[in-house]
Parts: sequence; C-alpha cells; structure tokens
Amino acid sequence: MRKRPGERAQARQAFEEALGIRRKLAEAEPAAFAPDVATTLNNLGNVLRDLGERGQARQAYEEALGIYRELAEAEPAAFAPDVAMTLNNLGTVLSDLGERAQARQAYEEALGILLPYAREEPRVFAGRLMMVVRNAVRLLKETGEKPEEWPALVEAVGVLEGLKEGKEEGA
Repeated sequence: MRKRPGERAQARQAFEEALGIRRKLAEAEPAAFAPDVATTLNNLGNVLRDLGERGQARQAYEEALGIYRELAEAEPAAFAPDVAMTLNNLGTVLSDLGERAQARQAYEEALGILLPYAREEPRVFAGRLMMVVRNAVRLLKETGEKPEEWPALVEAVGVLEGLKEGKEEGA
C-alpha cells in the first residue's frame, strides 16, 4: 500500500520525535537504546527518501550505519544483518543521487555480509538477500555492467536459486 504525501510527512514527524526521545535515552543507557536510535534513523531515511529528500535520507542512513557497525563489532550475529540492510538502503539512495560507484560498493558490502548468513540459514535470510540482489541488479542494468563483474551478486543469485530449487523439490 502506497502512502500519500501527507501520511509520509506525518511519518517523518513521528520518526523525528521518536528519534529525539531515543537519543536522550541512548545518552543515559547507550547499550540499551543505541539499536533503537539506529532503527529509527533507518526508518526516517526511508521516509525521507520517499519524500524525495535524498540528501537527508543519505545522512540518516550513514548515521544509522555508523551505529550498527559499532554494535556489530561487539555482537556480529545480532547486528551484522542490520549493517547489510542499512547498506542496501544507502546504496539505493546513492543510486538515486547518481553516485553509482558508491552504490555498488554499498551493495557489494551488503552482499558480502549477508552471504555467509544466507548459506547457513537460507530461509531466514533469503528475503533480505533477495532485496539486495534486486537493487543490485537494477543498478547493474543502469550501468550496463555484466553480472560476472559482480562475483558476490552471482553467488547471491546462486544461493537464492538453490533455495528455490529446494522448495520445488520439497513441494
């Protein structure tokens, strides 16, 4: 369901208000509330991108990414997938801004993070992997590059095809 512009503006206000509250909480208890700050920034970035405010969306994603990277250093299994999905969102806005080389870097890093998880637990991570693959393929088409120039993308497609074949065999 597509949101109307007025609803997006209301969502922006709500996320900005929530972000202010969560920042204050994170100042007092960073370990407990830093993940909430990062999630809110990521969601705010999504709304800003929908509103066409790509520069601000980029800033929100970059800040969220910094927080998630710190969290992933301490707890990779808990936060590395969040790093990957924030990189995916950042890649999308970078592509929108015409910064395709940086978008590619973001997608490649996201794929590199997600692939080990997807190989271990394909059903859990297939949706996330598919989202990054879809965005990377869109960028690939825009740039005219060949799929074999993106080894991580080729591998990710293979993982997804393997999961699809497994479903068909089990059906």
